Amino acid sequence: MRLRRTLAVLVLALMAGNVAAQDGSPRTTGALPTPANRIVGLWQVQVTVGPCANPQVRESFLALANYHAGGTLTDTNKNSPTSRGPGFGIWEYEGNGLYKTRFQFMRYLSDGSFAGLNDIQPTVILNHAGTSYSASVYGRVLSVAGNVLVEVCGTANGERVTIQ
Repeated sequence: MRLRRTLAVLVLALMAGNVAAQDGSPRTTGALPTPANRIVGLWQVQVTVGPCANPQVRESFLALANYHAGGTLTDTNKNSPTSRGPGFGIWEYEGNGLYKTRFQFMRYLSDGSFAGLNDIQPTVILNHAGTSYSASVYGRVLSVAGNVLVEVCGTANGERVTIQ
């Protein structure tokens, strides 16, 4: 009787493990099986932003965003590492493919002195397949003292980076 119960438990556990591995395998989907973690991974992002007060002035650039399980992220972009530090931030799953994110990075002047922080808050909508996203972007460029120098608005479109 005891052996039969043990075998039944083992068989059920193996079956459940196979289903979980097939449905949400990071190897095939690039994401972890928890719905919130579908965003986890490396993303190549095309960003277009400019002053909210002047929508005619926009800058486009390439960025990389790495979303980590547990709600943190790191970011960088094509700007020179001497003018901008790496971005560090957080993300939160809101449901239905919607993510709220916030990250900050330090800015530097050409002489290497600290120029202030950028505080960026994209709202990300992940596509159904988990392979791309679109985002509305709002941010603030802050002085060394923390005063708002300019508010920026724009859009971003991300594509998941996969091993081919």
